[in-house]
Amino acid sequence: MPDAFNLRPLREPTATDPLALILGIGVCDLEQNTVMAWCAWNVDVKPSRVTMTTQQEFGSFAADIERTVSVNGRTVRSHTRVRNTGRGTLPIYWFPHPFYPHPDTDELCKLNLPICFPENPGYEQAPSGFIRRKGWPQEGYYQLLDHDAAYPLIIIQSIRCSVRSLPRAATGLPSFPSETTTAHSPGNRF
Repeated sequence: MPDAFNLRPLREPTATDPLALILGIGVCDLEQNTVMAWCAWNVDVKPSRVTMTTQQEFGSFAADIERTVSVNGRTVRSHTRVRNTGRGTLPIYWFPHPFYPHPDTDELCKLNLPICFPENPGYEQAPSGFIRRKGWPQEGYYQLLDHDAAYPLIIIQSIRCSVRSLPRAATGLPSFPSETTTAHSPGNRF
C-alpha cells in the first residue's frame, strides 16, 4: 500500500529550472517527467515486518521518511513517518494510496473515526458505517474523504469475493469471507 507525495513537488518559489524534490522518489524534472536522481532507500526485512527509511535533501527542503509494513495474522499495518529536517516548513500533500480488493457487494470499507464527504454519484455512507458504492457495479469514481486525523486511522474491509473476481482464480478456491485492516498514521493528507 504505497503512500503518495507526488501531488506537491518541493521546490523553491523562485526556482527557474524544472527540478523539484518528490518525497520517496527523488529529484525530478517536472517538464520531462523524469527522475534525475533517485532517493536511496534502506530496507530492513524481518519475518513479520519490513521497515524502509530514506533521507532526502533538495535546496532548503530536507526530510527523513520511515515506512513500516507489518503483518499479524490477517491484519496488515502500515505506519509512515515523515520528519522535516530542513530549514523551513515542508509543504506536502500526503495520502495513502491503498490497493484493496473489490468485494462482490457494494460495501467497501469502514473507518475507526468520523468521516464525511459531499453528495456524489459514486459513494455514500451506509447505516452500517461502511462506505458503499452507489449504482454498483461501478468503476472509476474518485472521492476525497474529510476526516479528523487526531489519532491513527484504521480501515476495516469486510470482503466476500467470488473466485471469478480474484486474480488467482486458477487456484480453484471457493468463495470465502475475509477481513483486511490497515492502519495509517495521523495527518495522512498528501
